[in-house]
Amino acid sequence: PRTTRAEFGFAGLATPQDQGVQLDMIGASYRLGRITSALSYVQASVNDIIRTVSDPQSLPGEISYGTTVISGGAAGTWGDLSLGAAARYRRGTLDENNHGALSIDGGLILNRVARTPARISLSTFLFSPWQKREVATYLIAADAPVVRRDSTFQLRGGYSFAKTESRGRDQYISANATYRRFEAGVGVLQSTDFSETARRVRLGLGLHYADYMLSLAREEGAGGF
Repeated sequence: PRTTRAEFGFAGLATPQDQGVQLDMIGASYRLGRITSALSYVQASVNDIIRTVSDPQSLPGEISYGTTVISGGAAGTWGDLSLGAAARYRRGTLDENNHGALSIDGGLILNRVARTPARISLSTFLFSPWQKREVATYLIAADAPVVRRDSTFQLRGGYSFAKTESRGRDQYISANATYRRFEAGVGVLQSTDFSETARRVRLGLGLHYADYMLSLAREEGAGGF
């Protein structure tokens, strides 16, 4: 039936050896009527962290650094409003330390603000009111069409803000244009971590063809990633 749908997917990330980041994710969702339930498993790690003491001379054995997150949640849509909640269990490893924490997160998306085509969304990530082991992140994002020419061309502007307790904040300003099968985006990310501020530029190109989308993106950073 049109009101029932299921989806399954996976994603992976691997960076060059000098960065050593590896991430794997698998997830599934199921929609019945207005309610969608989802379940996902994510594992991420950083390799080649050499163990040292007081000088650059390395010691046997690397330092383990990674995390595993299991998430389950549900969301529903009523008109222009979507509401969702998720429970997450995260287990992190740092050298010989290994701890876990449970979090409860919530979020909403409002697709029309004051009867305008502007959108706004709010959410939390790893919010644990009963534990101090986890550091919560709070996110807010909004976007709206700047130029709209029938159904062939549209230019949207967006802004997002994320704050992580006791660590820092991110601000992102972006513009995204679509013309027929083509899509292009540009944005500036400003990150503040422990009183250090950095700016990075993000660029993206996309091509829609039949049921496929081909995209290319780049973010300028210290590692050229």
